[in-house]
Amino acid sequence: MNGYGDGRQIFAYREHHASIGSTNDRALALAARPGLPLPALVTATEQTRGRGRHGKRWSSHTGSVTATVVIGLPGADAVTLSRAAVGTAVCLVDAVARLTPAAADSLRLKWPNDVFLGGGKLAGVLVETRRCGGDVRLAVGYGLNVTDEVPAGAATLARYMPTGDRDAPTSAEIAAETAAEIASRLPTIARDGLPLDRLAELDLLAGRQVVVRNAPGGEVAAAGRAVAIDADGRLLVDTDGRVRAVSSGTVEYPEDSA
Repeated sequence: MNGYGDGRQIFAYREHHASIGSTNDRALALAARPGLPLPALVTATEQTRGRGRHGKRWSSHTGSVTATVVIGLPGADAVTLSRAAVGTAVCLVDAVARLTPAAADSLRLKWPNDVFLGGGKLAGVLVETRRCGGDVRLAVGYGLNVTDEVPAGAATLARYMPTGDRDAPTSAEIAAETAAEIASRLPTIARDGLPLDRLAELDLLAGRQVVVRNAPGGEVAAAGRAVAIDADGRLLVDTDGRVRAVSSGTVEYPEDSA
């Protein structure tokens, strides 16, 4: 294990697929089973019909980590789900920083739940829900770039890996450790709120002029200066001296507005 822990030990149920349409689709099907042991983990070497937020389609390749964690959230409501969405990105950042210390100072969170590294997108997150009896189960899917085989403008961990093959974590180890971070921390974050100090350190948008839309190309929910992310996962936007709290949406911002 190259000195890294075996994060897979936290999971009561695991599946790995050489190729799959969508790890989230498979995880949602599993989440509907009353007897599914939790937490559960679905991983894939290749994903051919992946989904992002707002229905965006994307595929993953052998150079990325593709995984979906299934956890239970009894009594989940809109607030806990908002915390979970942002909290997933926080968990990913902290796990990646531990696995690749050289990247730690360059990792950022772009609200609501994208992870950026050195100005490029490193990881994306999709959180979906499934009811099973009276319980709410979350399927927390993410894709994380590991090798240099990434789209133009995207970031990858490859340039931040420790030197020497024996020192660098493998894709399997990265998948196990990031998934374990999510499974172990996210229920508490969803229940108690997000860590404000950590959000302040990671917030990519703070101080920038932003436009928040309900969906890509949709109505404007807020426009102004991004102030912070609050403990419930809402983006706080100063619009001419009045701070608005936005629970969800997509953000546009000029690169030179920081």
